[in-house]
Amino acid sequence: MRVTATPARGFEAKSYSGTHTVLVALNCTEERRKGLTGFAFEREMIGPGGTGPKWLRSQKVFKSIVPDPKNALDPNDPKKRQRFDTKDFPIQSFLWGDYGAAPDTAYRFRILPMYGKPGALTSDPQDELRLEIKTEKEWEEGASHGVWFNRGAIASQKFAEEFGNAAPKNIDDPTDPEVVWLSRGLLEACLNYIRETPAGDGLRVAAYEFTYAPILNELKRAIERGVDVQIAYHDTSDAPGQPNETALQTAGLPVNDQKTTFRRSRTKIPHNKFIVRLKGGTDPVEVWTGSTNFTASGFLGQTNVGHRVADSATAKQYFEYWKLVKTDPELAGARDGAMALTPNPAEVISERSIVRLFSPRKTAELLGWYGRRMLDSANSVWFTAAFGVTAELVDPIAERRDQMRFVFFVHTKFLLIDPLSDDPLVCSGSANFSPDSLLENDENMLLIRGDTRVADIYMTEFDRVFRHFYFRDIANELAAKGDEAAAIFLDETDGWTDSYFKPNSVKANRRLMFFGPPKTTWFANAATR
Repeated sequence: MRVTATPARGFEAKSYSGTHTVLVALNCTEERRKGLTGFAFEREMIGPGGTGPKWLRSQKVFKSIVPDPKNALDPNDPKKRQRFDTKDFPIQSFLWGDYGAAPDTAYRFRILPMYGKPGALTSDPQDELRLEIKTEKEWEEGASHGVWFNRGAIASQKFAEEFGNAAPKNIDDPTDPEVVWLSRGLLEACLNYIRETPAGDGLRVAAYEFTYAPILNELKRAIERGVDVQIAYHDTSDAPGQPNETALQTAGLPVNDQKTTFRRSRTKIPHNKFIVRLKGGTDPVEVWTGSTNFTASGFLGQTNVGHRVADSATAKQYFEYWKLVKTDPELAGARDGAMALTPNPAEVISERSIVRLFSPRKTAELLGWYGRRMLDSANSVWFTAAFGVTAELVDPIAERRDQMRFVFFVHTKFLLIDPLSDDPLVCSGSANFSPDSLLENDENMLLIRGDTRVADIYMTEFDRVFRHFYFRDIANELAAKGDEAAAIFLDETDGWTDSYFKPNSVKANRRLMFFGPPKTTWFANAATR
């Protein structure tokens, strides 16, 4: 969901909601930044069960007020650390994210520009910005897409506060509090996808790493209640401990019996992680896919996404691809089959469409396609790469131009082109953006055009994880230089705004990215190629 606040005396705000996240972009005139010490945020949950307005927490303080924040204790409970609120210690950024929101929930935000000296900050009611925004539902009947990101940030202050950095008591128990916190709905969504499949329907699984007991046990229960389950799995019989085969046996599932399970051995990496649902055992209606391996680390450790698609055309293609993989074809046959099912896409895919891409392929031309879409962007590119950026994409990312580009390295594999626009492009799946992924591996990828709900979920989660790791990196870098104070204390003047208004700086361009209307669109640019 997207909401723009009514401008207030030189200030403006835009907000974007995902399922668990709300992103707020701020802007002000050159004149209004003079004396600005930051922004105070107040949040209120609206509707049944709603809470009253509450000042949101600040992570930094003014040194003149709190010289030793690490050892500051709550005056009402000396066993707890002191909490600092943004009304006294404002946010010194023009981009802020609320990462503790609940799905399908309406929120009201008051944003107050703060002026004055630390300890005596003031705000003018005429400057106040108000936003009301509702987070997205994770899933509902009749939806086309469901998207779930796990926490993907084990090494976090919040996890330490909640659990004292203790490992899950039972990593195979989906109800274990630590498992629930780390999964953040991802594991539950996959289990529900299997659990809700009724007797008489079918499930077709393509799995790379296939060792997480909750998933295998749920598939076993599905078989027992009359679901036709068939699994094409990575053959690990030559690996130490035979992890996939051992996990199958432990769950009471057969190993390569060519009825329920089918080994995949004749490819470099059978990297798929998808499940097709067949209504009545024959009619493909839904797909679960994404970057999440069926392992404990996939659901709980690495940063991952699960993507559910209720689209019969998509499900049908995935089913045809599964039938190809099931036969364990040699590389040449796999390439022929994948290319026949999903030829290279047009430069401009159709409006409001879903395009599927399967590997292995005969050429790595898709890297050129992704690179051209990066160059076509009118506003911004947001890209996650698991193992670095392949040479074929370096120039498209690095070419000097006005559009912002954000890149970082985590296990998700997705590319967002102009996600802030009304017609974004989302590319997401199992495939790393690399030649080997395209030429040698079993992979799948979705190209989704024009779905702003999907784009908002991916974009706000990208921001959450990106800024988590970015903050940690900067904090570690400052600490290594003996300048840890810069990471925990606020600027006591308006000097913090300088970097947001320095022409052609990263922060200034990022601020303007949300408020400057683009002169063209990615698809108009692509159409000229």
